[in-house]
Amino acid sequence: MERLKEVFALCDTKSTGKTCQGINGIVEEGEEDMKEAADADVLDVGMIADAQAVEHYEIARYARSSPGPISLE
Repeated sequence: MERLKEVFALCDTKSTGKTCQGINGIVEEGEEDMKEAADADVLDVGMIADAQAVEHYEIARYARSSPGPISLE
């Protein structure tokens, strides 16, 4: 976060953002999964799956915010 703050300061721009309820829901599900894990192996697999869910969601959101259409050619 500090580096991002520096970049915005260098560009003389104020950073803005809003809370993403979708990602918050995924994080909450991950926290529940960690509490319910029966053993360390199950915990590891659950954490990997939950991290993948976060990454997939982020990729989908980045594609949505793309400045133009994405060519599939």
